[in-house]
Amino acid sequence: MSMSPGNIQELSDHLAKANASGEPVGSLDLGALNQVRSYSPEDMTVTVEAGLSLSDLQALLVRNGQWLPLDPPNVDHWTLGHLINQNPSGPRRNGNGVLRDYVIGLEAVRADGQIIKSGGQVVKNVAGFDLCKLFIGAGGSLGVVTSMTFKLVPLPEKERMFSLEVSSLEALRDCLTGLRTLHQEVIPAVFDFFREEPAGDSEEGRFGKLIIGYAGKREAVDQWCGDLVQSGRPWREDYSYERRPDAMLPSALDHEQTFWAGRSWLEATRESMLPSRLPEWIAGMPPEHAFLVRMGQGSAYYCGSRQNVAKNRVTVLEERMKRTFDPNGILPPLP
Repeated sequence: MSMSPGNIQELSDHLAKANASGEPVGSLDLGALNQVRSYSPEDMTVTVEAGLSLSDLQALLVRNGQWLPLDPPNVDHWTLGHLINQNPSGPRRNGNGVLRDYVIGLEAVRADGQIIKSGGQVVKNVAGFDLCKLFIGAGGSLGVVTSMTFKLVPLPEKERMFSLEVSSLEALRDCLTGLRTLHQEVIPAVFDFFREEPAGDSEEGRFGKLIIGYAGKREAVDQWCGDLVQSGRPWREDYSYERRPDAMLPSALDHEQTFWAGRSWLEATRESMLPSRLPEWIAGMPPEHAFLVRMGQGSAYYCGSRQNVAKNRVTVLEERMKRTFDPNGILPPLP
């Protein structure tokens, strides 16, 4: 049973009817729920409906020098509801964090049609259990998220990105040691390792490229980048951004766009591990495989069979939570 609700009450009635009959809910198009309910630039918070696109929200925020600092793959394809359900992240998560760091309030419709709210519209609202976090990445299995409130941050004054070709595992380890020594207390905005698809049949010399970037105050960014350039390695500057009055967002990064071109977030194989294990994982990847690694978080993305055997992620506690929110099983299963 599919539908395109025009308002929250219509969605509530639809779910209540499906729950009573035990009929699984089909696709839900929330495109009509696309309004900005409130925006307070002074408080740096915004409340929006799930059908609004991330791009449209950013276009509104950037006029006031603010943004929701998320850069998921293929950014133009995401609505805010899809963001909540799938919990994607991009290269700037190293410095900015992830979606759960910015959600401070949430409205959802449970499987029985009950409309629930959690959190609030102010950053310092910390009373009670933070129900918002349960819905992030749950794939719509616990309820249908209809609106959310985000805390916002100012656009960075400056952002600069550099890349370095790496030829071997030993060279990568040496470079990582040097970076730790160079900036012991600086968290880069971006810290990735990338290997693209092979060109033709040649796989010779294909180890990969390290990408690092800094964002924040102009003087600090320039100081960090100066230290990097003078560190004795051939770093190449690939991208530079400065905040200006003409309302421009930081751009998607080239290596990110290259990897995700023609791929969706759900298509890529994802693995998580300790960041200290990443160099060996990179060295063990077959040379014909393209991959993208978040060096600071221990996350790797690639296409192909999983290198590590996946454990059954759904736990007993999660199953109990699913039965509590959706006892008749009309919503999608836990991801």
